[in-house]
Amino acid sequence: MTRRKLACALALFVLSLGGGTAAQSAQRPLLGVQADRGKPVTLRRLDGATLRAVGAGVPLRGHGQAWSFSPDGSQLVLGSRGVATLGSPLKRASPPSLRFVDVRRMRVLRDVKLRGEAGFMHATAWLARNRVVVLLIDTRTARARLLLVDPAAGTVLRRRSLERGRMVMGGERTADGLLLLLAPGRQIGAAKLVAVDRELRLRAAVLDRIRAGSAQRGSGEDFVLARREPGLAVDAAGERAYVVGADEPVASVDLRRLGVTYLEASAERQPQLRQKSLEGPEREAVWLPNGLLAVSGETYAGLAKRRLVSEPAGLQLVDTQTGQARLLDPQARSVLRLGRRLVTAGADRGIVGYDLGGTRRYTALEDRKIVWLQAAGTRLVAQSDVGTVAVLDAVSGRVLAERRGPVAQLVSGSAARIW
Repeated sequence: MTRRKLACALALFVLSLGGGTAAQSAQRPLLGVQADRGKPVTLRRLDGATLRAVGAGVPLRGHGQAWSFSPDGSQLVLGSRGVATLGSPLKRASPPSLRFVDVRRMRVLRDVKLRGEAGFMHATAWLARNRVVVLLIDTRTARARLLLVDPAAGTVLRRRSLERGRMVMGGERTADGLLLLLAPGRQIGAAKLVAVDRELRLRAAVLDRIRAGSAQRGSGEDFVLARREPGLAVDAAGERAYVVGADEPVASVDLRRLGVTYLEASAERQPQLRQKSLEGPEREAVWLPNGLLAVSGETYAGLAKRRLVSEPAGLQLVDTQTGQARLLDPQARSVLRLGRRLVTAGADRGIVGYDLGGTRRYTALEDRKIVWLQAAGTRLVAQSDVGTVAVLDAVSGRVLAERRGPVAQLVSGSAARIW
C-alpha cells in the first residue's frame, strides 16, 4: 500500500493481494524474505518476538515479490521480477516465473515459468485452490496483462490484457476475486474500477467524480509531473468498495452490480507548498469493521535540495454512510491497521497507536525518526534513519526487541515508508 515517495511515484508499485480469512492469517507462520544487495535470497521462519530467523530457509532464486498465500494458508507463491518489457526481444531474457512453497514443511514444491511473457511481476492473488491470478506490467508502456495459473498443474489456463491506455494504481482482494483501480495513461481523468473473478472475467465501473493518473507539463527546469492517486478499500464481506481522493467525494461501489454512489466527504485542507518537479495528492484508505474508513496520505509539492517536499494529509476517520470526516492527527502521512489498532508514524514523533474508534492508546519511540514500518499479525517493525530496528506489540505499543542491522521483509503484512 501510500508509502512510495519519489522513486515509486515515477513508477508502479507492487500490490499486496494475499488472501485468506483472519483465522487463516492467524494460523500462518511468521515469514520473512532475506535479501542480499536487494536480491531475494531466502525465505525464513521468524521468531515472533525478535524477528530473528529460526530453522533452515528456503532458497528463492530471485522469487521474492508479489506473494500470496493459498486459501488454506499452507502454501505460498512468490514471483520473480522478470527482466524484459513486453515487445522486447525475449531470446536474451528469462521470462518471469512463480515459485510455490510449502510453508509448513518449508520446502519448494515447484517453479512455473511464464513462457512468452515479460515485464514486471506486479501482483499475484491465490483466489481458489486451483486458481492463481498473476498481474504483469509492461514497464515501458505501463500496460497490464492478467494470467490465470493452475498451481498444481503448473499451466497457464488463460491470458487477458487490460484496457489499452490505462495504468494500474491500486488493488484489493474481494470475497471471490480482486479489484483493480485504473487511471488514464499519461493524463489525469476519471478513475475506473475493474472487478476480476477467478475465471478471469472482467467487469468495470467508471468513477467519473474521482480523478486519477499522471500528466507531464513543461521541460527542463520547468518540468512538472502532476499526479493523483486515490485510496482503495474493500469491506470484510467483499461486497462494497470505497475509493477516496483528495478534495473529492468518496465513491461507494456495490460490487455485486458495480453501482456507484458518492458521499460528500468533509473538505480537506489544501497544501500551501508550491515547488517544482512533482505535485499532487496520494491517498490510502483502510476499511474498519465499525463502518468507518481510515484515510491518510500526503500531497507532493516537488523537490527541494534533492529531497521530496510534501505535506501530510493527516489521519481522518470517514463515516461510510454519511461521508462525515473526523481529523485525528494532522501530521500523519500513512496508516496501518493491525487487528484492533490503527498505527501512524511521523518523521520526528515516533509511533502513535489508536483504537478503531479513534481514541489514542499509546505513543512509542518518541525520540526516533521513523522511516519505515512493517506489520504482520500484531507485530510492528519500525526502522529509524540511523539503522536501528525495533519490534513492537501493536496492541500495547510495548517494545519487544531492538537491534541494529537489516531485517527481513515480512511476508503477509503491510508496509509504510514514512520519510
